[in-house]
Amino acid sequence: PQLNSEVFTGSWNAILLDFPKHRLEFLKRLKKEGKYTLILLSNTNHIHIDWVKENVEFFEEFRNCFDAFYLSQEINLRKPDAEIYEYVLAKHNLNPEET
Repeated sequence: PQLNSEVFTGSWNAILLDFPKHRLEFLKRLKKEGKYTLILLSNTNHIHIDWVKENVEFFEEFRNCFDAFYLSQEINLRKPDAEIYEYVLAKHNLNPEET
């Protein structure tokens, strides 16, 4: 009951780790090769994504690596519910066995 929003937010975001630049470079290579449709489906929330946008200097560059970018709080669905996966599959006309 004594937990204020600032302490809560700091605690909640403490689980987020760094995002090494080599991961971004890997995604950029995949995007450039063009062999795959790159779709991100993240089970995140606005507190985390706000932190990422503020603290990961290349967030927009990261986001632009993907052909589609789904954040659970934006589509109002959550993992591990099948509905979130079915949503993305239907949205992109994907075959689950190939995804």
